[in-house]
Amino acid sequence: MQNWLLPLLRCPASQQALTEKDGKLHSTAQSYPFLHGIPCLYKNPGMALLEWGTKIQNYVNEESQQIEHLNMLARTPALELTKKRLQQQMQARQQNLDFLTSSLHAFLHYPPVPIMPSSQQIHSYFQLFFRDWCWASEELDAYTAFVSRHLGDRKLNVLLLGSGAGGLSYRLAHAHSNANIISLEHNPFLAITAERLMLGETLSMQHYESYPRSAEQAMQSWQLKADKPLGNNHQSLLAGFPHLPFAERSIDVVIAPWFFDILDLPFANAVRHALPMLKDDGEMLLFGPANVHKSAPEEQWTTEEIVAYLQPLFADVQHESQRLFYLDSPLAAQRRQEQIVFVHGQSPNDEARRKADDAPVKLKVTPELQQYKAQNETMHAVLGVINEDIDVPTLAKRLQEQFGFDAKEAPYYAELFIRKIQFELYSKSPR
Repeated sequence: MQNWLLPLLRCPASQQALTEKDGKLHSTAQSYPFLHGIPCLYKNPGMALLEWGTKIQNYVNEESQQIEHLNMLARTPALELTKKRLQQQMQARQQNLDFLTSSLHAFLHYPPVPIMPSSQQIHSYFQLFFRDWCWASEELDAYTAFVSRHLGDRKLNVLLLGSGAGGLSYRLAHAHSNANIISLEHNPFLAITAERLMLGETLSMQHYESYPRSAEQAMQSWQLKADKPLGNNHQSLLAGFPHLPFAERSIDVVIAPWFFDILDLPFANAVRHALPMLKDDGEMLLFGPANVHKSAPEEQWTTEEIVAYLQPLFADVQHESQRLFYLDSPLAAQRRQEQIVFVHGQSPNDEARRKADDAPVKLKVTPELQQYKAQNETMHAVLGVINEDIDVPTLAKRLQEQFGFDAKEAPYYAELFIRKIQFELYSKSPR
């Protein structure tokens, strides 16, 4: 661990200063281990690592089933091009799974624990590595330019929230040698893999696309490697949000790339949790989609609403926007274009210092909830009469016998139920 980091750290459970001894960080409340050389500063590290163990095991099991299904499909009669495409995807997914299980071997032996549902999982993260370390990325260039413009050559403590695959952190640490760059990530796979790259390892990963430009472009092998290892001005951390392991007024610049809007917290609460650690003249740089993507309509803020919320919290707030292609894969047939908002907030005020309370867990009664209840009650009843392979005529007959459907409507609804069940079981929308 870099020597300059320890004075900035605090116990996320008690806010006490930390000491380093016997390969761990300690407060009177808790001890924090290192994971592959990365300080593991979750509020409750033992439970957090067990939960990640369960997530990782679930992912490995699910991905193994998907690979076996692809293997079965590739053996069935089909176009030769289709077989080749499926075999390529199967090969890529198997090699990536082998890479993940090798990197996270210890997690596979943790005892499973109950976990809460979360939008933050293992899935879809391989593409972040290809964007950050392989592709020519206008997106990452734009993020780097925006941050670099504000950092300059100053001596700063810079915290990057949700550092992901590490590409932005790596670029910033090289370009700003006077700044200490802290990459904070909660996902062990991302943090460990990014750290290995930044320390100079060469890693092999397979990029595949479910919807490639052509049959020949279904997959591509990559050797990921940094131009040169980082020096002493970068440090990776494993920690959770909003329980951040930093002293108040210890950070000069907080960078939040695509961060506050994806958390299982209201956007406003998430922003407020990040402010107490900023110095009085500190800066926040946030960028991501121009709209906050939340399920509740009142939380689906536009750029103007985001800026209006931030303005009372800082002495000065400036923003700009740019249209960029997101995760612009060279293999994909489709391109996802996003309007990105870039916001710079300078000097948080006393209002910003009042830390936000954790948002209460609340399920709101909405028209969507009522519809969800009705759909699930109906689907639960229909699933109760399906105990073996079933076709439309057989299910139609059971709908008539069990639920009183008439002979004309029963086949229509039977096919509808079967297709809906198949869709929910087997359909995976691209991110």
